[in-house]
Order: sequence, then structure tokens, then C-alpha cells
Amino acid sequence: MNQKQKTSMAIKIGFFVVFFIIIAFLILLITTLLTPSKDITNFEPSREPNGTLASSEPAVQPTSEPDGTWKSYSYDFAADLSDYEKYMNPKGDEYLTLINADNRLNENYVPSDLTDVINTRQDGQRNTQQLREYAAKALEALFIEAEKAGMTYVNSSSGYGLSVMSAYRSYSYQQTLFADKVKQYSSYGDDAEKMAATEVQYPGASEHQSGLCCDMHNIRSADTAFASQEAATWLKNNCYKFGFILRYPEDKTDITGISFEPWHFRYVGRYHATRMNELGFCLEEYIEYLKK
Repeated sequence: MNQKQKTSMAIKIGFFVVFFIIIAFLILLITTLLTPSKDITNFEPSREPNGTLASSEPAVQPTSEPDGTWKSYSYDFAADLSDYEKYMNPKGDEYLTLINADNRLNENYVPSDLTDVINTRQDGQRNTQQLREYAAKALEALFIEAEKAGMTYVNSSSGYGLSVMSAYRSYSYQQTLFADKVKQYSSYGDDAEKMAATEVQYPGASEHQSGLCCDMHNIRSADTAFASQEAATWLKNNCYKFGFILRYPEDKTDITGISFEPWHFRYVGRYHATRMNELGFCLEEYIEYLKK
């Protein structure tokens, strides 16, 4: 092989080396672009059916005000609720997770600390309801104070006093409820599911699966008519003291995407509930505020 042939061979080899380097680079670039980034702004770790974490990744939520402040609020009650203080006033963000159509729970998520709600309505139509431990104990305190305030009175038109109708719901049960609601709106055709979603959350999008909310009222079934009851007004004006918020207010339906529910209360802890009350925010607004 003469010098000219050697030079030609070296050029060919160099060409193929450069060619393969370019191909490898393009493959790496395409792979990177096609791999979606993981948004963990409202990540809820998946859990096994027994409630244990299936992932070691933490739920990422803001923990305090944008400026980092935290205040321990305290209130005077007519009843002695000192034994319930730690349940009403936890520090941190464990109970702040945003759950809605855009932030859904895994279908296998089941809280590991479900506790009986002693204020379940005794009407022979439901099992004893359950909430996560801190929410259940804080709710007990709320009912003790509500009784002191005369808010557990029996509604003459229904024959029931203030009581819990529904709390924790499994993913599968929520599927059934949603499917039933879609059937009710079947006359709307393609819009039936959209209409149903304004009243019943999609499976995985319901706060009930979290074990952190409950439906409570003193009428026969959930209805906006409850808003006219004195007990509803008392709950709306005092629930934050016990760590609860009215989750779907009448003036926030455009933000929550859910119609007014004066019976639906969500546990977030006293600090966050008080701040939301002071700021006039629903949970979606508050989460955005904490991100700033």
C-alpha cells in the first residue's frame, strides 16, 4: 500500500469515526428530549394497599409562609379540649396535600392510620365512618365544642342532629359513585361526564380517599339547603380553629371546579386552616400562595 492509499484509508476511517460519534450524540439528544420531566409539585407517594409507602420519594409541599414564618395559633374554647390540642394543631405540611382532578391519588392508596369517627350518623344506613387519626381526633374536638355551642341540635325537618355522613372512601367506591352520577346526566350525551365531575370527583381525585375530609350536616342528605342551618354557619365560622376548612365555598367554584358544598370539610391542621381563613383562600389558591 503506497502513501496515497494509506492517506485515503485514514480519511475513510476518520469519516466513519466522526459519523458514529454524531449518530451516538443524536441518539442521546433524542432520548433526553423524549423523556418527560417529573413534576413533583404536588407529588403524593404511592402506597401499597396496607398504606405503606411504595416509593421512598417524599410528597413535596410548601411547609410555611413564603417568608418562612410559622405561627402557633391558639384559641379559647368553652369545653376543655387540651387533650385534643396536638391533633388540632400539628406543625408541618403532612395534611396539606392538594387532591383534585389534576392531582390524583394512586388507586392503591389507603391511609395506614384510619380511625373510627364516633360522630357517624346513626341511621342504620351506613357503617361507622373513618378518617386518618389526627383528622378524626380533631373532629371529635369540633363536635364537643359544637355541642357546647348548641350546634348539635336536632333539625326538626329531618329528625337528625349534626353528624358525619361520609368520610374515607376507597378508590373503587369512588368509581361506583362517579359512574352512577354519569348515568344521572346521561341526557347530556358527551357532556355527561363533565357535568358529573362538578358534583362527584373522578376516582383518585376525591379527597375522601385521603381520609382527610368528611361530609357532615343535619339534613336528610347532602344539599345546599344545609347552608341555611345555624349549624352550617357555625361550622363555616369556626372550623379553622380545629384544623378544618370548608373545602368548596360558594364563591370559589370557578377555582375548585366543584359546586358549592356547605357540608364538605377538609382537615389541613390549625395553622394552615387559620391562614386560609385570614387570607380568604380556598386550598388551590393557598397552595399557589405558598409556592411564591
